Amino acid sequence: MDADTWAAIAAIAAIAADVVAVVALYFAVTSARAAKESAKQAKAVARVEEERRAEERERWHEELKPPYPGKIETEVHGASLYGYLPALPRDYLIRVGLCDERRSGSTFRFQPQVRVTADLRHRFPIDAWPSKVPSRFVAAVKFWCPDLDDDDTGPLSWTCPCGRSGLSSSYVLDADDQLSGNGHWEWWAVPIELPSNEKAPAD
Repeated sequence: MDADTWAAIAAIAAIAADVVAVVALYFAVTSARAAKESAKQAKAVARVEEERRAEERERWHEELKPPYPGKIETEVHGASLYGYLPALPRDYLIRVGLCDERRSGSTFRFQPQVRVTADLRHRFPIDAWPSKVPSRFVAAVKFWCPDLDDDDTGPLSWTCPCGRSGLSSSYVLDADDQLSGNGHWEWWAVPIELPSNEKAPAD
């Protein structure tokens, strides 16, 4: 073959190489775009799944929240007055606080923690009985999941799956090893229905 033929063959080979390079570049770009789009879609799916899980955790948090009562009923036993929490659908650890709204500067005083049992009314003492001055008592109740009960004194132990800052950070133990700080759920200013005569029990 003469020089012209070799030159033509070389030119064709060069063109073929350029075509192969262009095709390879096209597929590389297409593949990169597809990979980027796939990663974007995977991220979107993961975000949707995380939102779904967060909604599910929030739903469970609301489902496990103790139903708020309209009032706290009371009864006189001997020389003492007691309040009754309504029966709750599951066990909780609680602390009850009392406040007289008519006393200037009055704040909630919280009683020691107790474990309440599902489907049973819980009785607690009201130590400040309004014998002389007008009073309007309200209650606050802080609730925690019973899995925080180190003594495991109840038959059922469960926890809230909401994951809010970790359950361990939703309470603190004070100097007397009592649950304190914020409750996982809380009732505030629940009216206490005092006996109609509003007289102190006889000693």
